Amino acid sequence: MGLTWRGGRGTLEGMKMATTRAEQRRWMQQWREAAIMLDEVKRDELANLSERDAWRQIEAVLSLAPHYRRLSRTSGLVKQQAWFMKFMKEGSIPSLPPQQKPARHNQPFTLIQPSKPRKKRR
Repeated sequence: MGLTWRGGRGTLEGMKMATTRAEQRRWMQQWREAAIMLDEVKRDELANLSERDAWRQIEAVLSLAPHYRRLSRTSGLVKQQAWFMKFMKEGSIPSLPPQQKPARHNQPFTLIQPSKPRKKRR
């Protein structure tokens, strides 16, 4: 039995697909039971894991970080502001379809001043 590719889909040779409702239910029940058993195995392994092995595993995972992320010397704020200026000059926001472009306002935004607290009446 091996993995083969037919018509862009992977199949297992010699494995019959669940076609009837009863077969699909049995298949789902089998996976539910497997999930329960795997969860038990996971709990057992964690319960029996020594602190030293736990730290080894943590260090192994953390050692992968430099390989997958290039460190940046900036926060990206300058690049973000450049994009905002570009969109403002074009008068468009790329995520909106052309018919939903926001209206351009020539008036600056005004801040709403908080109201003064009222004096208590006696």
